[in-house]
Amino acid sequence: MISKNHVTIIGRLTDNPTLRSLQIGGKPVSICNFSVAVNGSPKKGSQERSVEYIPVSVFGKRGEAVAANVTKGKKVCVEGALHFSKREIEGKRITVGEVRGHQVDWDVERAATAMPAAA
Repeated sequence: MISKNHVTIIGRLTDNPTLRSLQIGGKPVSICNFSVAVNGSPKKGSQERSVEYIPVSVFGKRGEAVAANVTKGKKVCVEGALHFSKREIEGKRITVGEVRGHQVDWDVERAATAMPAAA
């Protein structure tokens, strides 16, 4: 049986991305972090949709490009994989999830308006 960890999310940045650099194996690595707001499914018996805030990390040159080209409110399409890690916060071990972005498209709105209308 083949298993695959692939995620695609489309939404808007909740804040400007942050770019930082870490030393990994003696080499500097850029990490860009941001959060994407995505609409959920409507609640039963209601038209109101919940909003999910999904944390995203993008590494290396791609992360640097994202930090240079996107700002709060920008609509993006992120493709990547789910990643979970355990952390200790206030004496409690918790599991934290995020999307590790492999590809980020920030021309989503322009691409949508360029598509011809269905006949």
